[in-house]
Formats: sequence, C-alpha cells, structure tokens
Amino acid sequence: MQDKAGVDYKASDAELISLVRKTKEEIEAHGELNELNLLLLDFARELLKQRLLIRVEFVRMIELVRPD
Repeated sequence: MQDKAGVDYKASDAELISLVRKTKEEIEAHGELNELNLLLLDFARELLKQRLLIRVEFVRMIELVRPD
C-alpha cells in the first residue's frame, strides 16, 4: 500500500524498529545530527506511532462491539 507521496507502508514493524535503532546508532557513533538521519529517524518513529494508534483504535472498537 502506498500513500499519495509514494511511501511504501509494507515495511514490517520489526524493520522500522531496526531502522530507528540503526539510525540512532549512526547518529551516536558519529556525534553528528545530519539532516538525512534526523528525517529518517522522525519518519520511522512517526510511522510506528501511526500503526500503534490504528491498532489501539481497532481494539477499542472491538471492545465497544463485544457483548458483555
């Protein structure tokens, strides 16, 4: 699935987490915060956050529909 900007959202959560970790390690190893690494880090974090919020909303909907 791709959005209007052409971003592929098929990357797994594990791949995104790995990307965040590697990017943070790269930033820490070189002691510099270059713009590309910061953008990559922010993008991966935001995508993970969006996925988590979608899952939370899904669980809430299921709990509302579930009979007691």
